[in-house]
Amino acid sequence: GDFGLIGMLRNCAKKAHVGSCLSARDFSSFHALLYAVNRKTLAKSKRVTVLRSAFSTRVFSSRNELPLDRRRAPAIGKGNAAKQVENKNGQQPLQQTLKSVRQNQPRITITASEAGEHISYLQERLSELGSLPPVWSGGATLEKPKNSVDERKTIFREAHALLDRIEKSVNTQQLNPSGKHGRELSLLLGQILEVYSKTAVPFGDDTSIFDACCKILTLLEMWNLDVMPFHYSCAVEVAARESRWKEASILFSDQIDPDVFGQAPMEITHHLAVGLYSIARNAQLEGGSTVDHVMDAVLKLAMVCPTDQDECK
Repeated sequence: GDFGLIGMLRNCAKKAHVGSCLSARDFSSFHALLYAVNRKTLAKSKRVTVLRSAFSTRVFSSRNELPLDRRRAPAIGKGNAAKQVENKNGQQPLQQTLKSVRQNQPRITITASEAGEHISYLQERLSELGSLPPVWSGGATLEKPKNSVDERKTIFREAHALLDRIEKSVNTQQLNPSGKHGRELSLLLGQILEVYSKTAVPFGDDTSIFDACCKILTLLEMWNLDVMPFHYSCAVEVAARESRWKEASILFSDQIDPDVFGQAPMEITHHLAVGLYSIARNAQLEGGSTVDHVMDAVLKLAMVCPTDQDECK
């Protein structure tokens, strides 16, 4: 009778009140009981109204109030249906969250083509600043002193950051120095050295561009890349501009030594003059004969036929 229906409603409401989850069977039974009570005109009674309100509050409120093993109960269907319910409640799936995190993080690696474009952009900016005065000019001023030092310092830092990205790309095997990227990497490192040589001006701090050049020479050896005379020439010029005559003299001597660098042909440019000048300045600091050291270097630069060696003076 009516009292039996009300007793079963009390039992269901008691389960909802203590926070328990109704099973599918209890859920269906409760709706059947409510339908039966409504048919018996008891829906307007205070007790049934309170029971219905209590059940709706406990079951149809936030799913976060339910136990963890039952929070997916309201989802209808499988797969995409459950994901849609999660998205409606503001909870993104794990894969979407990880994807968004990766997209927001800056990429630390770089491709060979991207590095080449970046270096070309740096070289264009350097061309607008004019050329540096010769190494032996002493205290000569820059052609465009206005903001030139600050701009060259900025370009050097960008080139150094680019070198770090190239190194990380090699470490992550995105660039393969022993494979198809070997020739490109050798050229890229040489272009960075050229940028360094054009930014070698006193920055007014402890920044040493020559130390950055030494890092590139180390990477060339570590990655077993082709070391060209141009790599050494840029490093020698940077060392000379920082008045590190001993380091510049040693690098240039190694560059022209057949036992160290081989019989690599060298283009006659101002880099040769910088190297010879560095040898002369280092000889002055060590108290040796400047003429003898310079002439020894010049003889190493000249290729003499063995049959005419005795007649060569």
